[in-house]
Amino acid sequence: MTIITVPQSFSFWTNGVTDFDKVLEVLDWNAADRDLSIDLESCSRANYQTLALLVPYVWKLKVGGRNISIDSSYRKGTPGQMWQLMGARGWSQVLYNEGQQFSGASFKPLIAIRNQRDFGAALSKIEEYTKEALHPILIDNYTRQNLPADILVEDLGKIVFKGKNQAINVFAVMGSSA
Repeated sequence: MTIITVPQSFSFWTNGVTDFDKVLEVLDWNAADRDLSIDLESCSRANYQTLALLVPYVWKLKVGGRNISIDSSYRKGTPGQMWQLMGARGWSQVLYNEGQQFSGASFKPLIAIRNQRDFGAALSKIEEYTKEALHPILIDNYTRQNLPADILVEDLGKIVFKGKNQAINVFAVMGSSA
């Protein structure tokens, strides 16, 4: 069995610098073993974007005939809890059932893109969100906190998007001061 241990910090941002290689080198696309385990236990800090990247990764491996397990506790404040809140624990059911979407928390939707129809639905959902706020690029507070200092944002306040029950603090990206 191949075990992929997700590092203590699993994020694209390190000290204000975006580093995709650090995250991508964790993923072993050519694992020789049929059984593969992704261990989130050692990870104490992750963000939504990097955890979301694990979904197409496990889908690709599963379609390639691998048996995949995700090892994590779902304690409060852990990447495992974020994985659960994203609805990502249901990754295999979503992969094989075209009518099913991830059932995560409404403030951070994880959208399945398995085919052209799903891609169109995802674009429509994004367009719907941005039309409601009247800005083309929207981010949440967590994303805003991780942006470089020269990125200008406008605080749009708390917004309840169509089909959602919970308001989230939303920011519009206005450009760069550089």
